[in-house]
Amino acid sequence: YTQYYEACGNVSKMLYNTPNNEITHRLIPLNLPCPDSMRAPGEATGSFALECAMDEMAWKLKMDPIDFRIKNDTQTDLGAGKPFSSRLLTECLRIGADKFGWKNRSVAPGGKQEGNWLIGYGVSAASRAAPYKKTSSKVILALRDARVYATIQMDATDLGTGSYTIIAQTASEYLGIPVEQVTVELGDSKFPVTPGSGGSWGAASFCNAARMACLNAITSLKNKKNIAADQNISVAELLKQNNLNTFEAEGTAEPSEEFKKHSVFSFGANFAEVWVDKDTGVYRIKRMVNVGSAGKIINPKTAYSQIIGGLTMGAGMVIAEQSQIEPNFGNFITRSLGDYHVPVNLDMANVDVIFLPEEDKIANDMGVKGIGELGITSVAASIANAIFNATGKRMRNLPITPEKLVEAKVEKGIS
Repeated sequence: YTQYYEACGNVSKMLYNTPNNEITHRLIPLNLPCPDSMRAPGEATGSFALECAMDEMAWKLKMDPIDFRIKNDTQTDLGAGKPFSSRLLTECLRIGADKFGWKNRSVAPGGKQEGNWLIGYGVSAASRAAPYKKTSSKVILALRDARVYATIQMDATDLGTGSYTIIAQTASEYLGIPVEQVTVELGDSKFPVTPGSGGSWGAASFCNAARMACLNAITSLKNKKNIAADQNISVAELLKQNNLNTFEAEGTAEPSEEFKKHSVFSFGANFAEVWVDKDTGVYRIKRMVNVGSAGKIINPKTAYSQIIGGLTMGAGMVIAEQSQIEPNFGNFITRSLGDYHVPVNLDMANVDVIFLPEEDKIANDMGVKGIGELGITSVAASIANAIFNATGKRMRNLPITPEKLVEAKVEKGIS
């Protein structure tokens, strides 16, 4: 058997102040095709169980779900036994509640209606590890027509997340040249070594490596002419003084000792408004608000796109996405987008995305943290919690289909 597991319970170790919990995972051999990681492995799935449970506990305790989460907030990762490098989860919840209009929520399930539609509000907290890995980069400077042009090289790839753009921005910032004069070359094994793309470490690792290459180039050029390190002088002037038309330098960025002493995560909060037809179980995601704290946001547009992608995938977990297996040989029968529905524009809501100002200098010198996988984490729970607020029905399995909603029972004690 091929062994594979998602550490779905790990999010329960660190998200709240729960010193007396114990998390274990068991592997069970099955005659099924082996799955693999998709996005936010462990957190995307585990957060659904945890954040639905938090909502359920808040309901049993007659507490507001946001207040309950804030009451159990912590600045220490109890699972790792380390302090967080930064943690703005409480701020995410409070700012999101204000933006979303949480005060207009009906406490009693089914208390807000419009015609045949039951209207519910849901919330969930989100977290995702923000790794930072040893990464190398090269910068090639060229002086042409009194202008400096730079080429950044590393063997990383851009999966469509915008790595080309943010690496170019970083070089532009630290070299003091227009971004239009920066070229980024990726995906060649001859280039300096990186950890590859994935795991929410790309932005922090790639950009810090590009930064180091640029700073090393400037330092080397200054040293050749005994120019003080703190003297402000353009790269073009440095090349001229050294009688150089081209110059190359490499740089490597890697985690500091302080990084290793801390638990480094990005945090967020998801809010959803869901309308449920009380007769058919058909539901619509009307609004979503996502608030995130993920260090310095290098490019708000690409970061926004990452969150939108994550929210869409998180909604897909709830609406319809499911790998179906035929019983005779255990093969997947959902093999293409023709029979595996993923959300499209008509399935999605009006979405607001808010980034809190933050620069986590323990995470790395630029204060950047991963954001892509944060976007999918706990989205499913916010929608399921909104469905409970609308209908009084707890849905503990995904996807949540109209058929399941019609068949589900209202929780005891709810009229």
